[in-house]
Amino acid sequence: MATAILDLEISKLPPEITVEERYSKALILIRLHGKPIGQALLPVVGGRMGGDELREASTDECCW
Repeated sequence: MATAILDLEISKLPPEITVEERYSKALILIRLHGKPIGQALLPVVGGRMGGDELREASTDECCW
């Protein structure tokens, strides 16, 4: 079960995030205006995860 490592800007998230299908989860460094504000570990299904899912996780993780 491989984990993708991503570095994403929360203010510029696309509707869908794609990674190689071999990944079952993603560890994501969440940034706001270039500054790290948190991290999230999310499941990846079929090489995809939704931007809304990441926004929700970042709200939970970063307390805003």
